[in-house]
Amino acid sequence: MASPSDDSNLSPAPSPPPMFGVSLAGRRLAHFQLEQRLGGGASSTVYRASDIRTGTPVALKLLLPDADEITR
Repeated sequence: MASPSDDSNLSPAPSPPPMFGVSLAGRRLAHFQLEQRLGGGASSTVYRASDIRTGTPVALKLLLPDADEITR
């Protein structure tokens, strides 16, 4: 039996559904490779990503455009 701190048997959580039906997972933004959408809300979406220059894992919070700005 695995110990409570042993997460080797856990599968990754599925990505939450993307906002507005669009996910950027798998795309590159500047020097970041977006890997998985972690979550989001009314004004932003957060992705697990890596800095392709250093290999450092990061979380990127991308702000969604204001709906009022889009319709102007």
